Amino acid sequence: MLKKYFKPRSYSNVEFQLVDMAPPSVYQGLPNRLSDIVQDKNLAKLGDSYLNFLYSCTLSHITRTPTGKRVSDHLLANVARRTGLRQHLPHRSPRGKIADSVESLVVYAWLKDIMSFGTMFMHLIKASQSFEEALTDLVKGLLKKVGEGGNEASGPGSDN
Repeated sequence: MLKKYFKPRSYSNVEFQLVDMAPPSVYQGLPNRLSDIVQDKNLAKLGDSYLNFLYSCTLSHITRTPTGKRVSDHLLANVARRTGLRQHLPHRSPRGKIADSVESLVVYAWLKDIMSFGTMFMHLIKASQSFEEALTDLVKGLLKKVGEGGNEASGPGSDN
């Protein structure tokens, strides 16, 4: 259903006037380990709004019509499974908690200035595949960057 919005387009003649939202630098007490990040309830709450806003901006840009949409838990859970993020959660986690892990990671990356809103937005609008596939690629990149930052770089079960 969403694939109709994510057709390849040429953006070579488009000038973007995107004012990038800088994350507040006042956040303290954010978790450092990936398994803690993806299970943080406060990050998930903020991440829900953040990711829905990112999705709505992406759809609005592509369709050239202002729109407000929510990303389904089903789609987010699929992204978590396809990226390996699921393995950082308890075995019997419900779909909603699995979806929360993607939201937590995405907003964590913004809060820690790992990836800006504008960079995420540009990645999604330039994608030639479905939103789910584009988000999967984005989350894979975020996982690499969070890992490189020393946040449980050795993977699950690490002593770091």
